[in-house]
Amino acid sequence: MQAGRFRPADPWSITQHTWCQLHGLVGLELAGYLTSTHPSDDEFRQHLRDLAVGAGDTLEQAQVSIALALDRANNT
Repeated sequence: MQAGRFRPADPWSITQHTWCQLHGLVGLELAGYLTSTHPSDDEFRQHLRDLAVGAGDTLEQAQVSIALALDRANNT
């Protein structure tokens, strides 16, 4: 929000939406609904992208940010 990429909103509300969305994704993974045709890594990226775009980010900026963040997470 401070960078101007997301619409002004209540940070707690954004946190709750993020948690709900990712909790649902984890539930689908644990239940075996994410198959090789829908790998969990791809679904995770799409969920993060859609959440960011829904909060006001551009598709391009969201994709770049997610790729950078996941690369950093995988290299630590």
